[in-house]
Amino acid sequence: LQTECDPLPFDEMLAALDKEFGGRRKEIFAEIDSKPLGSASLAQVHRAVLTSGESVAIKIQRPGVKATMALDIDIMRTLARRASRHMKGEQMLDLRAVVEEMWATFLEETDFRREAANLAEFAELNRDCAFVACPKVYTDLCSEFVLVMEYVDGITLKEYIKQKGALPWQEACDFAIQIGQGISEAHSINII
Repeated sequence: LQTECDPLPFDEMLAALDKEFGGRRKEIFAEIDSKPLGSASLAQVHRAVLTSGESVAIKIQRPGVKATMALDIDIMRTLARRASRHMKGEQMLDLRAVVEEMWATFLEETDFRREAANLAEFAELNRDCAFVACPKVYTDLCSEFVLVMEYVDGITLKEYIKQKGALPWQEACDFAIQIGQGISEAHSINII
């Protein structure tokens, strides 16, 4: 899995949206920026405007990513099964269990309904915290393959550190505390 990948062509992402929304895409989105905000191995994010005028970010799962991973997992299952024949007792990890855990984790990470629910729960748990914000999730527009949330303008933590030259000690501690208090799967490219 990679956090920075070459983007897929915009028409492929539009086709993925059309598949999810059954031709209602133009009724939902007034415009969608053709240049992605980010592109990773699992998904691509585009800035958009809803027909209601709200600025949003759309996370669209890359078409075929689950099928590709399923093939990779099948290969790993075969290798783990063969390797386990040559291992004695407690010598090694149970490779088959490791592969199954990888598959289960992958399935969780690629169900954007779960991510939408996690974002909504995080927002609710932190609603009274003055220094924590979470983008609004448009749950009625989310599916297993698409996540739509409020667009929040900012820069990544990585870019922030690059601009500063280094992260001052107190700011580093503040970030660590914030992450430790609820952002269990934080990625520097997602913190703005």
